[in-house]
Amino acid sequence: MIAVSLPEVMRGAVLGLLHTAVVAYEIVIFLAVLFSWFRPSPWGSWGGLVRFVQSLTEPLFLWLRRSLPLSVGGIDFSPMLVLFVLDFLRRILSEYLSAGGGP
Repeated sequence: MIAVSLPEVMRGAVLGLLHTAVVAYEIVIFLAVLFSWFRPSPWGSWGGLVRFVQSLTEPLFLWLRRSLPLSVGGIDFSPMLVLFVLDFLRRILSEYLSAGGGP
């Protein structure tokens, strides 16, 4: 039996939870992109989901739009930048967790 200290287990649990949160936010961003293409009404049958996704993504997108010129030819690239950063973070967390950093 391998003895694992509580701080190591907690660190692994926190990193696993962070990894799950990153993946979940990536899914929310994909939904935001889809909603921007198809433009469902925030007050229609999908309204609750549309408003929820917008409340999770628009503050970050708005901050990026103000900070960096990410719109070219009417196309907003801020979701792509966020996805690149989240993908990088998710890969680092996956490598660390698979290398024994987690439970």
